[in-house]
Amino acid sequence: MHVSFIIEILGRPANFIVEQLNKVVEKLEEEKGVKVLDKKIHEPKSREGGLFTTFAEIEAQVDTIQELANVIFKYMPSHIEVIDPQETMLKNFELTDFLNEIIARLHKYDEIAKTLYFENRKLRLLISSIKQKAEKEKEGKKKKENNKSKKGNESKKKRGRKKK
Repeated sequence: MHVSFIIEILGRPANFIVEQLNKVVEKLEEEKGVKVLDKKIHEPKSREGGLFTTFAEIEAQVDTIQELANVIFKYMPSHIEVIDPQETMLKNFELTDFLNEIIARLHKYDEIAKTLYFENRKLRLLISSIKQKAEKEKEGKKKKENNKSKKGNESKKKRGRKKK
């Protein structure tokens, strides 16, 4: 299967994202069942917030649809085009394997998303609890200071009365 795809990266500094994109392309070249035919890494462009973006255009030969699915899930290209063949015939077991690979990956991503959601929720509750505790302590200190200053004023008044 002859395919073309684009892999993008965003980050900073500019030279770092180019290095990282080169590493990604190198890893892709080592993938079983994938032969990179051509690659072009574009110069980084500046974006908002001091970030940079760059992308690689890659043309490759992929042995099977399963290996193409692996590339898609592992490298998350922003665009893909199947150049050849014009039509594809799949045997039912090939289609089954392909669909099960998609399902397995989706379940993995769903598990990660749910774990992150619950960890985030736990952290937000902890932060909220810490903020409430800090506010109560702050209020308690203010009350103590107010009580001390009231007592200090009262004792000054008493001393002032005794002198008279």
